[in-house]
Amino acid sequence: MVFRDVRPRAERTTGPLGHSPSSCEFGVVRLGDASLPAMVDQLKDRLRGDLGRRLAGRTVSLEHYLVYYNDGAKPAADGEAPRPQCARARMWAGWFDPSELTNKNPPFVVEIQVNIDGRRFAVRRVYSPVLRQTYATLAKGVFGSLREGRDGMAALDAANAALVAQIARARLP
Repeated sequence: MVFRDVRPRAERTTGPLGHSPSSCEFGVVRLGDASLPAMVDQLKDRLRGDLGRRLAGRTVSLEHYLVYYNDGAKPAADGEAPRPQCARARMWAGWFDPSELTNKNPPFVVEIQVNIDGRRFAVRRVYSPVLRQTYATLAKGVFGSLREGRDGMAALDAANAALVAQIARARLP
């Protein structure tokens, strides 16, 4: 397997997306390579480990690997799960449906797209961390504590597993 990382440069950076409280992306943080330096290697290892034979001799191009933490999610009344600031049609990054959450913490949203010899595969996964994260912690890189690191890696692993499962079900030429 030949693995190429062709993600746009902007997707590799860490930082807040919405700078104005009126922005739908206010409180959404994109986590790039500096915050999650192992994310691409983790995906490559998963692809090689689970699909090595099926991908032998193929070119896998990583077109997008986006990780968002939506700390701008608004808590719902009566302690229900948080909700995005805006409707899906108005949010270009970090949107989630409250039914995708497993607890009341703001979620990670992971989107991956690869191209294997001209065929695209894409997944989007929402992961509810055990601990509420903070921008200061996320910006430090590789998360601040062991628990936060586990949450971040679990979010990546869930998305990577979903992508591998999708590829495994496909009939590759």
